[in-house]
Amino acid sequence: MKEYLFWDDEILIESINADIICLYVFKGKEVEKRMINNIAKEIILRINGMHTFDDIVKYFSQKYETSIEEVEGKLVPFLEELEEEYGLSIRTSSHPKEKKVKEKQQNLYPHVASLEITHKCNLKCLHCYGSFDCLNQKSMPIERIKKLLKDLNDIGTWVIELTGGECLIHPQFKEILLYALSLDFVHINILTNGVALTKEIKDIIICNKDRVFVQIDIHSLEDEYLEWFTGAKNIAEIVKSNVRELAGENVKMRIATTVTKRNIDEVEKIADWVYSLGIKMYVPSSVIELGRAVYSEPDILLDQEMQIKLFKTIDRINEKYDGFINTLNSDEFRQSSNCGCLSSHVTIAATGDIKICTMDTGEYTGYQWGNVFEQNIKNIYDEKQSEFIIFSELEAPNALSEECRECEKRFFCSSCILRGIVAGKEKGEKCKWIKNMPFV
Repeated sequence: MKEYLFWDDEILIESINADIICLYVFKGKEVEKRMINNIAKEIILRINGMHTFDDIVKYFSQKYETSIEEVEGKLVPFLEELEEEYGLSIRTSSHPKEKKVKEKQQNLYPHVASLEITHKCNLKCLHCYGSFDCLNQKSMPIERIKKLLKDLNDIGTWVIELTGGECLIHPQFKEILLYALSLDFVHINILTNGVALTKEIKDIIICNKDRVFVQIDIHSLEDEYLEWFTGAKNIAEIVKSNVRELAGENVKMRIATTVTKRNIDEVEKIADWVYSLGIKMYVPSSVIELGRAVYSEPDILLDQEMQIKLFKTIDRINEKYDGFINTLNSDEFRQSSNCGCLSSHVTIAATGDIKICTMDTGEYTGYQWGNVFEQNIKNIYDEKQSEFIIFSELEAPNALSEECRECEKRFFCSSCILRGIVAGKEKGEKCKWIKNMPFV
């Protein structure tokens, strides 16, 4: 091969120590993780657009003092395995074109940071976990956001999620996005309802589509439903037009639908529309009874029969479009004992307070993790290192465990530490799981 090889996917290699090396493959908002050895790491790093296949073979032949044929005999199957097992693919160029694989040493700081840059929202969705609306005026000041982004960049955070409320209605959103792009983050994710996407912001996203990922909520394709669910009139075509435009420019996107009794029969139609635009990820999910959903209209919550109907709809969509909706089988679900909240993924409220996750209002526990406006986030993680480690080792409630299997709340809180805390505090001494929870 005389052409130069480089990876089609965004890749990051994290060396924990000499023996433990993690390969992260970024596919939109999803991050796939694999363990590799040192030789695999070295091969992956050399596929950077500056070497041909023959160059790589010659390099390893000389380094390990073995024949060209032996190296080829091992290298070709290895590259095929990466493509077949991990979904990694190699592209070629007729001339050198450097595309380095990112490499980092492990640290104790979060890999992903979700910043709620404003708690104000232009919609008032019936299910909102934060109970956000247009009356909530709390927003992060631009200078504090810039300092926080710089602090996160300095501790090696890979991914920034800009969220809210509705992040796009922050008055300095353009400046925030451009500043984030000027730093070393692998990806900047924008989580939005899609209503306030201006041409200026879309142009920035399109120009930086190799690093910017967008999640847009589409709860229906029809205005009548959206007015009931969000409180806003005539927004369906606005959102659909923005999605079509970004999809037409090959911006990486994920479309999310919150499923209720009133739109469950539209889920497959939405999936068809999303797939027709070439978008690779679609996520329909039922409402979790937190925040505004606790006291909202009863039609937003699915009963057991409706949940089964949703599962069947998802199966039907995946049969039509193979793997379009990523689902976990029951074994994987049971093994998900800790999602990495706080330890590998930090959520920061518009007040600067560190929260357990994006569904946390900050009021479910009395424990204070720290405020990034009062103290550098590095110092917070350094000073509370033992607490963050303890939290990372906590096991979420398991609906099939001996302590939970007889509980009427087992399906509400299974696999989620936050929901376990909410249900446990409600049940008090009757909850066996929360007795071992140190941060309530």
